Amino acid sequence: RFAEICNALGLQVIIFSKSFETIKEKYPHYVSVDLNTILKESDILSFHCKPNTDGSPIVTAKEINLMKTSALILNTARGNLVFENDLYEALKNNRIRGAALDVFNDEPATNNILFGLENIILTPHIAASTAESQIIVAEMIANQFVNYFLNGKVINAIT
Repeated sequence: RFAEICNALGLQVIIFSKSFETIKEKYPHYVSVDLNTILKESDILSFHCKPNTDGSPIVTAKEINLMKTSALILNTARGNLVFENDLYEALKNNRIRGAALDVFNDEPATNNILFGLENIILTPHIAASTAESQIIVAEMIANQFVNYFLNGKVINAIT
């Protein structure tokens, strides 16, 4: 959805994703590239992914050093996708322009190295707490009950 909004605003959308390869024909305006290309070319680096399987960050100082000094990092996906100590150093030393996060390595973020920096926006991760989100979740659950009682299908079962 974020890519759709960016595209509608006239931004070029480039994507690094293994799963995008299976659906890219549906999105001809988006370009699939490797991570280094994303890092070097992006004005805005936005995360919409799960963490690495080993729990390691996707972006550390090494990756930040490939980015434009005018770049912004947005992370509303998962904590630890960006190594917070390296992000702190990059922001403190104006290596990148800024960042916005609503997810943190340790949550709830009651004390964090990023607190107090001038070039970062930090908010709680509350997207699922909106009235609209609660309605959508309630509808999804109701549909799962209907599918079970009418069709005997169990959706999203954990085994």
